[in-house]
Amino acid sequence: MDAGRRRLSSPAVAVAAILLFPLFFGSQPAAAYGGMTALQKHAAFFDRDNDGIVSFSETYDGLRALGLGAGLSSLSAAFINGALSGKTRPFEEIFTKHAMTVPDALTSDELDKMLQANRKPGDYSGWVGASAEWKMLYRLAKDKDGLLHKDVVRGVYDGSLFAKLVKQRRSEENQA
Repeated sequence: MDAGRRRLSSPAVAVAAILLFPLFFGSQPAAAYGGMTALQKHAAFFDRDNDGIVSFSETYDGLRALGLGAGLSSLSAAFINGALSGKTRPFEEIFTKHAMTVPDALTSDELDKMLQANRKPGDYSGWVGASAEWKMLYRLAKDKDGLLHKDVVRGVYDGSLFAKLVKQRRSEENQA
């Protein structure tokens, strides 16, 4: 094979494609991808155990499955999971750090403490926005004991909570 006709399967091209895929295709309509956005499909490829969390080993295994070598897969997985995971990490940490009464749920006081602990200095609009969003969610989705459960919060991220709340509201209106 001559230099002018190199294959495009070099590790650098593969890593660039993996990292840039969501930027180019992440805004496509979900319907175009069988109900999943391109970014969701991208992440699902790497989520080998389908638990919603892409671990270092899953990233590594996915990169190896794509044909990258062990060294580049290790470096890339370290970068992806180290540098990018903070932006995409699920909300598990919220419950680990702040759910003291019930391990998978937040009380109103725990929610307030979580909001306060996660404030960024000087980001007043962020404080107001986060407080408004979380308190609205708490008001709409807490259970009869005043607990906001982890699975309910997860429903915000996957969109299932909204349909559930509408159905619940309609049921309550029909009973009244």
